[in-house]
This record gives sequence, structure tokens and C-alpha cells, in this order.
Amino acid sequence: MFDWDSLTRMILDRTSDWTVLGVLLCGSFAREHDDEASDIDVVVAVQEENSAIWAGSWGGRHIEILLMPMTILAGQTPSRATLQGARILFDLDGQMQALTQRLDVLFKSPRPVPGARLAYAQWEIQHGLDTLAWMARHADKLAVLDYRDAWASEVMEYLFLSRGIWPPTRRRRAAVLKTGWPGIEKDFEELLASSDPTDIAAAARRLRDRWLPPFHAPPLEEAPILEWPH
Repeated sequence: MFDWDSLTRMILDRTSDWTVLGVLLCGSFAREHDDEASDIDVVVAVQEENSAIWAGSWGGRHIEILLMPMTILAGQTPSRATLQGARILFDLDGQMQALTQRLDVLFKSPRPVPGARLAYAQWEIQHGLDTLAWMARHADKLAVLDYRDAWASEVMEYLFLSRGIWPPTRRRRAAVLKTGWPGIEKDFEELLASSDPTDIAAAARRLRDRWLPPFHAPPLEEAPILEWPH
């Protein structure tokens, strides 16, 4: 359906001021999981140490092109799984082949999660739950709804972290949750369908009690100092 060779030629022509080492088709189109709402994600590996974003439309779809230094692509762990299953559209000198092989091995392994990050995520969820309870009594409805949505996202992120799951896109989060935690969608649906602040706080507590391990913030003098990776 899409002429990827034509897209690649346009990218190379438009980025002639850069030293392009490779072009990767990423996301749902690369994994052949695309649907009518899928956008096109492309990563362009460049020799320069600069980064840029080029976004617009192509072939009737939204398209986002990230220009990233090869040193970053080759040496760092991606924060999300966009590069999983990346398809090579252009490879100047063979570096893209080695890169995609490294990523393939990386994404087949559990996501590395420092213990400090997981512990802090737990603390954030509990703090957010207490905040929701306070907001149900004192804040306006719009503020509660906004905070509810942010808290639900934090819970999802914690669940993925706890099992070493690479972060899915927002559109795929629900599918991953249903697979990994059967039945949890009902509690999320109850939380997100609630509009009364008191009902929201109660639904959030039920979700937390059913699906997350118990957590109690220790007194500060007993709380460990968590080493945060740079």
C-alpha cells in the first residue's frame, strides 16, 4: 500500500545537510500490526550529535520522523518499545543491521528496572491515592477528573515496570493489561467511568487494593535513600 522506497528517497533528499547512516521504519507498520488509525513512525540515524523531529502527513497518514545521533541509538536503552521490530529502509554501511539485531535481543529480554524506580513508583501511587481522597472532599470536579486520569496512568506504568514489560503505546496499553492481568480492565473501567469525586476515590482504592502489593510509607528516619541512576 505504501511506497517505502519513495518515502526513503524523500527523507534522504530532505536531510541532505545531515550525514544519514540509516532509516528505520518503526512502530505498528514495521510490526505489521497497523490499522486505520495507525500513524507512521520513522527513525533516522545520523552521524551528527544533534536531534530533530520532523512531523506532518504522508500517504494519508500522520507521520513522525525522529532524527537521532547514532551514538545514542547504539549505546543507550530506549525508554519505550517503538524500535521493537524496526524494519531497515536504508543502511549506509551496515550499522543498521547490527543495531536492529541488538534491539531484537534487547526487547526479547525483560525491561531492566532499577529497584529504586520501582519503589518510588509505589510511593507515588500511594501518595496519589491519598491526594485523590483529599480532593474528593475539597477540590472541584474538573481537577479530580484530571488527577484521576494521571493517577490511572501511573498505575499502568507501575504494573508494566513490575513485570519488566517494555512500555506499549497508549493505544496498546489496554490490550497488554488485559493479557497480563485478566479482569483488571473492569476496575479501570469503573474508575474512569466514575464522575462523582467520592466514587472516583473509592474506585481508585479498590483498584489499588486488588492489583498492587501493600505499601506503607515508612517514617523518614527509617526510609532508605534510593540511589537513582543517571
